[in-house]
Amino acid sequence: MHSGELTWGPLDGAADAGDLAGLAGRCHAADGGMTEVTLSRYAADGVITTSGRTAGGELVAAAAVRRLQPGVAVIGLVDPAHRGRGVGGRLLDWGCRRRPRSRTA
Repeated sequence: MHSGELTWGPLDGAADAGDLAGLAGRCHAADGGMTEVTLSRYAADGVITTSGRTAGGELVAAAAVRRLQPGVAVIGLVDPAHRGRGVGGRLLDWGCRRRPRSRTA
């Protein structure tokens, strides 16, 4: 995979909201969808996130895992300009290894 050129780490809530909105907008321009709905999935209680940034700091990938009743949901975004490099697979692998905490735990 060629996703090694990205720096990975969790999203920082409000600090990353603008970058996440930009990424969601680029993805939805290519694929369709509603940016507001996508953004709400990253802000829900108990969500675990990861993100990939270029050396220049541009957010080009993000994923979130949240608990459902029953199970979990994984959502991911990969900038259209960075697709075909294994980034989406890395996000999916990351999401499949995570288990969000229960809201009652």
